[in-house]
Amino acid sequence: MILASATMLIPQGVRIKTDMRNAYMIVQCLSYGGYHAVYIPTETDDSVKGYLLMRNDHKLALKKIKQQINAFCIRHGCCYDGTKWTLSHLKWLKKFEITNELYLETLNEYMESYEEQETKIERYDKQKETPGMR
Repeated sequence: MILASATMLIPQGVRIKTDMRNAYMIVQCLSYGGYHAVYIPTETDDSVKGYLLMRNDHKLALKKIKQQINAFCIRHGCCYDGTKWTLSHLKWLKKFEITNELYLETLNEYMESYEEQETKIERYDKQKETPGMR
């Protein structure tokens, strides 16, 4: 068991540190329950943490793509009236009329990136529900 030294109940003003005093304080904390044990993460905990951090990175990338699409639309004089990205917002984007071919290609590339990120995040969420991730 590893004790979190910051949670040990020690008298205020005692600044002299010796091995004997520290041992005495640890014994007191163990006998009275005045401590909190430190949780040591397992390899599984660490791998799950890494997976969730990776998923969050993709969520941030998705958010950035949404902002880029909105900025693109605003630059071309159109703004969606709704507040959130819903199915109606996506339908509106697909009906967005652009006459310039390069602008249309730009929007299509943004939309492909959006759909790719959405698919990845859905796949990651399904993986989170598997028994190894709990």
